[in-house]
Amino acid sequence: MIEEMKTLSQRVVAELYNGGNVAVIDELFDPRYVQKPVGYRGLEGARRFVEELHGAFSNLNFDLVGQIAEDDSVVNLLIMNGLHTGPLLGHIPPSGREVVVIYAIIHRFEDGKLVEGVIVSDQLSLMQQIGVVPTPVWGASG
Repeated sequence: MIEEMKTLSQRVVAELYNGGNVAVIDELFDPRYVQKPVGYRGLEGARRFVEELHGAFSNLNFDLVGQIAEDDSVVNLLIMNGLHTGPLLGHIPPSGREVVVIYAIIHRFEDGKLVEGVIVSDQLSLMQQIGVVPTPVWGASG
């Protein structure tokens, strides 16, 4: 079961996050799906998340650099690259900047379907990269 869950998580990354193929949601996700902490729910919520992500970033790519699986869950370590060419979170205008963001996404499965996704990402770095939050300058003074 562990290897099957890892393979399902790999498909979510490759086909959905990278490929934007929302058709696989019906196959891979349970209707009870919930994404935390944002709160996208159900199959439609999963679709909306991917569509918003692809709408905000062109040339979007998630590089899956590691996986750890245990019990009913898979922890995926990802590095996202993309060009910020569309509105982000519905209100942050496109910056035209290239971004690199580290993600940890925990997928929990029941009966071979994804029921929960917990996403932890470096949002501060993202906001700094697109110019919403200033980046501190570290160095010697004087």
